[in-house]
Amino acid sequence: SLVKSYVPKGVGLGTGILLAVHSGGAAIGSSAGGILFEDQGNYELAILLCIVLCFAAAVMLFFARTEHK
Repeated sequence: SLVKSYVPKGVGLGTGILLAVHSGGAAIGSSAGGILFEDQGNYELAILLCIVLCFAAAVMLFFARTEHK
């Protein structure tokens, strides 16, 4: 089929996992932001936590190994 000839094997599974994890993170992140706002009265802690998590993700990505063919 046309899709099989242009799309590498495993792309659908990878996309599905990516979207599932992204959706779960969006649900948890928005809920956590709301809870922190209700508790603290502002978004400072939520933004700080977001900055720390983004920096940690960037560091982990920097050390991720890739397979070169």
